[in-house]
Amino acid sequence: MKNSKLDEIRKRKEIHAQTQAIFAVDNLHPNPDTQYIFDAYNNGEIKSIDAAIKALDKHYGIKR
Repeated sequence: MKNSKLDEIRKRKEIHAQTQAIFAVDNLHPNPDTQYIFDAYNNGEIKSIDAAIKALDKHYGIKR
């Protein structure tokens, strides 16, 4: 029971962080060099936010 509560807290923190990130970049103009990633996400070719982040990381050469 204790682990499930901790898992729920971790899940909520992750969702909160992603939501905050979305609001932080909401009014920025798109980068034409990465627009294809967002278009692929909107079209369903990229299935999750995590996959979109990985594609952006790859584009910018970021290793996490």
